[in-house]
Amino acid sequence: MRGIRQNRPLSIAAILIALFSIHACMLNNSRERFDDFSTNGFMSDDCYQSILEFPTDRDLQGLVKQREAAMDKAKSRGAAESMVLDRLLEYTFDNAVKSASPEAIKAANMPDLKQELRQRLRSFLSRGRVVYSYYNEDNSAVIIYRIERSGLKGRLDSMEVFREPEVTVEKNNGGKM
Repeated sequence: MRGIRQNRPLSIAAILIALFSIHACMLNNSRERFDDFSTNGFMSDDCYQSILEFPTDRDLQGLVKQREAAMDKAKSRGAAESMVLDRLLEYTFDNAVKSASPEAIKAANMPDLKQELRQRLRSFLSRGRVVYSYYNEDNSAVIIYRIERSGLKGRLDSMEVFREPEVTVEKNNGGKM
């Protein structure tokens, strides 16, 4: 009995060390992903990142004024979201073209189709946010925008964009008119 009680603190310590090690590994993997500000596109199946650059007004004098002007452009009403939406549209559309039939592509009204797809993709922006911003040496502002949603890539990849044209079958009336 006495030997078991004396080893209990060691057993608890070993369990705590094992749990801490597992937790530290998990934190390290997520930290690597979330400290990545150079990937433009999918970081995982659940996370999309877009690096957005906003140029400064070269006519302004001084570092501070140029940087403020660039950041004002970045934060202007919906500028970042609009750029991200354009990139999601491009990704989803290009992916859909690869799997669509030539007939479906030919039958599509591209401007209407892209506008409809843009509206459908807008809902994904509700899960997006600016995670980091900085300035380049030329005083342009850079915004790192991420969308995190479970199964995001799969949802975009499986979106129906092109519809197959309906096949009309003419009735053969035996040559009678």
